[in-house]
Amino acid sequence: MIKKSNIRDIIRSEVVRAASRLYAAENYRRWGTNKVYGNQIQAVYKMAYKLLADEHPKMKWLQTLVDMPSKDIQLKLVLRIPDKDIEIDLPDSDRKLGAIAHGGGKELLIELLQILQKLGTV
Repeated sequence: MIKKSNIRDIIRSEVVRAASRLYAAENYRRWGTNKVYGNQIQAVYKMAYKLLADEHPKMKWLQTLVDMPSKDIQLKLVLRIPDKDIEIDLPDSDRKLGAIAHGGGKELLIELLQILQKLGTV
């Protein structure tokens, strides 16, 4: 049975592929394994977010997001009704990716995916 993927799952898979392109050969030379490690995957996320922010210098929220640790980010949906603002927490395991999805929509996520696909290629 084929599992239906969403864009976030595709991006997460592409991050691992990009980390492999960038680090696997060096890891094999050093330690005899082409496995990529968590810190290398995090580095790829940071690179991709930075490249995305560089492509959109006028998006101040994106510039701020790149420099901020994920643990300090809270995603909230704000419903504005006359005389009331209602905040709803949006749970997300990757808050930066969630913020990009909510703030920039699928177009920004697709652009992030394209950046990841280019990382580590000549």
